[in-house]
Amino acid sequence: MMRTQISDVLMPDGAREQIAAIMRSRLRKAGLRGPYAEADCDLGKRMAKLTGKGEGAYLWGEPGTGKTYAAACAVRMAVLDGTSAKLVTTSRLLDDIRSEYDGGERGALRRAERYRLLALDDLGAERPTEWAIATLTRLIDTRVAEGLPTIVTSNYRIGQIRDIWGGHGGQARRIAPRRCVQAHRGQGAGQEARMIVSASQLRGVPKDRAELYGKPHVGARYVGNRYELTAERCGICGRQATNCHHIVPRRCGDFALVTPRGTWRLRSPLIALCGSGTTGCHDGFHGGARYRPEWVWDEPEFEEAWWDGTLLCEHEPHDPALYAYGHWAITDAKTGRTIEITEG
Repeated sequence: MMRTQISDVLMPDGAREQIAAIMRSRLRKAGLRGPYAEADCDLGKRMAKLTGKGEGAYLWGEPGTGKTYAAACAVRMAVLDGTSAKLVTTSRLLDDIRSEYDGGERGALRRAERYRLLALDDLGAERPTEWAIATLTRLIDTRVAEGLPTIVTSNYRIGQIRDIWGGHGGQARRIAPRRCVQAHRGQGAGQEARMIVSASQLRGVPKDRAELYGKPHVGARYVGNRYELTAERCGICGRQATNCHHIVPRRCGDFALVTPRGTWRLRSPLIALCGSGTTGCHDGFHGGARYRPEWVWDEPEFEEAWWDGTLLCEHEPHDPALYAYGHWAITDAKTGRTIEITEG
């Protein structure tokens, strides 16, 4: 039996205009105005496909890389499909919720918890107060419990959100949906960003931690199940090195990276440090939180090649040649200085 869509039926012009007006109204209520009301791009369609399966996504990248446009495309497709959806900045949503205490319209948080698809735009631009962070994590927790997908866009990686949120940074991981996607400069609103890593590869390991495994050592190396110094100087301050430190805490164990090109057992990189677990630069890592390591890829293509196994087919884990593709950036939380290490 052939189904006839509404668009196939001959309707008076007035009826067509009325239907179009209703749709424009629905798109406005979903937060889509101007070009966002007509957003159409490959990445947005991929997001829509994911959210249709009940999965969310965390989309990050520099300003102007099409993150909001892609989220708008996914929301638009949901609205056209008859699904309740909303695109809203985190700052605007928090303002709407806060205004309830001053006699404003009520129910902003409850509505955000109930949309079949919610796109939270520009995470990290809000003031990171204790109330704001608690409200956002409650919102995400509620939606996860109800099986409702959320798209989050941000100019920052999850690890950077943790730093912005300061003492409440541990909550940042709860904000991130299961898939992390990077948008990069030059791709344009209608072009596709690369899906860097999916939940099936991470298997519950935070991406910012998983990213550290297998990268080059700094002044140290493994010898079987043991390890030894290969440099005389501390990788941070240049003083006499006294021991090796695991950049990923030993209690976290190894990480198995499963890719279309093979599976690799990745160990934590090592770094030569001065002091002991309670003194010197070694204490800066062990105490937690003075030195925060991050592996930074020079190009998005290199990051994708790591996660799909291409680089590991060419280079063994910890190969110093990996410095040709990225470098260590170790942030000193005490001074705000970032130490870049570009060779082992």
